[in-house]
Amino acid sequence: MRYVYLDNAATTKTAEEVVEFMQEVFTEKYGNASSFHKKGREAKQLLEWARDVIAKKVKAKSESVIFTSGGTESNNLAIKGLAFHELIKNKAKKHIIVTSCIEHSALLNTCKWLEHFGFKTIKLDVDRQGFINLHQLQDVLENYSKQILVVSIMTANNEIGTIQPIKEIAKLCNEHHIVFHTDAVQALGKIDNEITLKHADMISISSHKLHGPKGVGALIVREEVKQKLMPLLHGGPHEFKLRAGTENLPCIAGFAKALQLLKEKDKQHMIKLRNKLIKELSDVASLNGPYDEKAIKRACHNTNFWFGVDSEFMGLWLDAKNIATSAGSACHTASPKPSHVLLAIGLSKEKAKQCLRLTLSKYTTLEEIEYAIDCIKTFTRKYASK
Repeated sequence: MRYVYLDNAATTKTAEEVVEFMQEVFTEKYGNASSFHKKGREAKQLLEWARDVIAKKVKAKSESVIFTSGGTESNNLAIKGLAFHELIKNKAKKHIIVTSCIEHSALLNTCKWLEHFGFKTIKLDVDRQGFINLHQLQDVLENYSKQILVVSIMTANNEIGTIQPIKEIAKLCNEHHIVFHTDAVQALGKIDNEITLKHADMISISSHKLHGPKGVGALIVREEVKQKLMPLLHGGPHEFKLRAGTENLPCIAGFAKALQLLKEKDKQHMIKLRNKLIKELSDVASLNGPYDEKAIKRACHNTNFWFGVDSEFMGLWLDAKNIATSAGSACHTASPKPSHVLLAIGLSKEKAKQCLRLTLSKYTTLEEIEYAIDCIKTFTRKYASK
């Protein structure tokens, strides 16, 4: 049995077609997109092609796409960009950031850092399946609307797969004239109908979660909001003066190519395998997060289980069987602390350290899932009762 990779929420295998396309860019389209000669013009044309491909995927205009190094930078640019513009222009009259308690660390730590400058974070609670309470959000918006800078709620959670009611959140924010940002890193290519500037004002996305290269992502920004962003990097006028530095053209082109390769059948394939995992492991584990067979409320690639055994021990045992899993976000793998997401949905610290995330891709096969299920059941029979 070859190595069974079930950690696709951390990163995905780069598609062979993407690697081949990038190789051509490295060797043939190597010009600087800001140069006026032939090679520069070729690079510029490719850059704008990629921008257009990504814009169409989220039903936006091409000038809405600001290329970054990935989801972390996109989240930072969205929140810090708004915050520092507000701080400089209006002395932080709007100083409250509303988010949820299960956001990615790239968002939560950005909010925490901004508290040094007088900003305040309000974290919405979630229920046992990871959904925010829309009534709580409405109350916060009504009570603090004139002080709220931005609402930031992720589209799909990276640990338990919960898909938030983005349309309803956006409607509430729009009614109160408040900017709405969503981290859609785990959602792009998996629940596309939810990811559009018709709903959110800013969207963070990343390439390496969908078989594109690492080190590239984008922040999609509605035009009127773009005027309220302060750049984090200062230098040349790249990316509409919001992200200085020569564009990483091979990776940007690879990102666009990866998006073009996504098919509806890939999502249906992952739904089928996800449902098999949930069904077959139900007698040895408890599922964390929501479950519905049509993947309406849970990302199609995500499962997360409580097994009642130390997750590090179980993960190492499975790795020895050539199965890659994760105890949670890749950003916290080395941390001894239990997942803040699992704690937020009601698990104790002990139980939170006994969970594994198994995440799929379009390359995951039925044979691999059947092998993983057999190994997991073998493990639980041997160790779960001890």
